[in-house]
Amino acid sequence: MGRAGDAVSYKMPQPAAASKGAGGGVAEYSGRTQFRRRLRICLAGALRACGRYILAKEEYQNRMKRIACVLLTVAGLVSGCLIAQDRPWSRRASAISPEANAKADFGGKAVGINYSAPSLRDPKKLNDPSGQPAPDRALFDIMKGDRTMPVWRAGAQDATLLRTDADLDIGGLTVPKGEYTLFINLEDKAKWQLVVNKQIHQWGLTYDKTQDLGRVPMTMGKPPARVETLKWSVTSSSASQGAIQLEWENVSASVPFTVK
Repeated sequence: MGRAGDAVSYKMPQPAAASKGAGGGVAEYSGRTQFRRRLRICLAGALRACGRYILAKEEYQNRMKRIACVLLTVAGLVSGCLIAQDRPWSRRASAISPEANAKADFGGKAVGINYSAPSLRDPKKLNDPSGQPAPDRALFDIMKGDRTMPVWRAGAQDATLLRTDADLDIGGLTVPKGEYTLFINLEDKAKWQLVVNKQIHQWGLTYDKTQDLGRVPMTMGKPPARVETLKWSVTSSSASQGAIQLEWENVSASVPFTVK
């Protein structure tokens, strides 16, 4: 047998080496843990930031939708106010300027005019509490109120509409069958011109010169009696000949046409 001291020396581990190895492993494990913890923190922060961005984007989109709805509502209200300004008598218009029409037939093909007929009487004084009749206004005093002057709508409310089922020659102007708006050019008050315009179904105070099909001179005259309410007429003198005539106050203006 060897000596006891030698046996002990063989069985005892080297504590210093073991301690060094264990410390290195703990440090390495601790480093990985800290890295993972920081990575999780970074990922969580990134996810929170993405969530906040998505929520903010949705909130922004919802806010923009609300703003768009408000703007559309305001635009609708403003448009209604503008129309109401253009049509100050909208509720009483039918009584003040009733709708009327004139039409003639040419071999089964109609030529007609739809219009609203204003009166010389002052509409602001139709219901005078004193019971006095409303005074008449001068013809050209009425016309000058139109913002389209010297082009006059020759009626009231909606634009005066010409509808023809046949091609026409109106005073030398070729007018294909269809619908048109009629205006009167009053640059020379003694020599009126009939304006045939391609824009249709608009308010009477809307006039676009670029849409003119053409203008033709009218024959001026005087009606046999004073005409209180504006009157358009379409008359036929033969199967293919006719005339368009406008009368109001002490003025009449007409133009011949041929049905092609």
